[in-house]
Amino acid sequence: MFRQQTEPFCPPLLPDFYKPWRTIAQNMYKDTDITFLATLKETLALNPDASQRDIAQNQEISLGMTNAVLSRLAQKGWILMQRLDGRKIRYVLTPTGMAQLAERSSAYMKRTFEDMHLYGSAVANRIQNAKTHGLTNVVLYGKSNLDFLIEYACRMFELKYSACDISELQKGVPSGTYGIVGELSSDALSALPRDADAPDAAVVTAYELAG
Repeated sequence: MFRQQTEPFCPPLLPDFYKPWRTIAQNMYKDTDITFLATLKETLALNPDASQRDIAQNQEISLGMTNAVLSRLAQKGWILMQRLDGRKIRYVLTPTGMAQLAERSSAYMKRTFEDMHLYGSAVANRIQNAKTHGLTNVVLYGKSNLDFLIEYACRMFELKYSACDISELQKGVPSGTYGIVGELSSDALSALPRDADAPDAAVVTAYELAG
């Protein structure tokens, strides 16, 4: 979405693989029961005597649904339900339940590092290409989950890096600048100009940068 040129300024990388960085965190627990178990662990760490109502509130689901999931987790052997007195029940994660979380965490970390390497390579290639085309500054407009990768690439290729509010984009992209619009800015696409004001400037979205 920047000024038309005879050849693309930076040809897309990883076109079939890219997905927004913020969705990586969502891959850790794809299974509903695992997600519930992970949140339950956090709840019990803060309050070991948490009631079923407390658990339901933290899970942001109904009390009836919470009861059903807790029963299912107990049947799987992931939690123990210890009756203390009367109707009071204490919930405890079993070694099997903890192992399930550890297994998912390990797989998540592996995927995260693999994704980070791929995105990092894509961003580095774009930044290097920007330098090759004579640009000397990189400006991130708004917020992006790729900010640390962008800054690292700028240090690697000795380009000046800075970040500013998305509203600054309305003033135009300065000469010699590679502008990047952060994907976490709600008005990022509407703020993106059709053309870079300066003839020796370019602007892309963070999606395009790692895409």
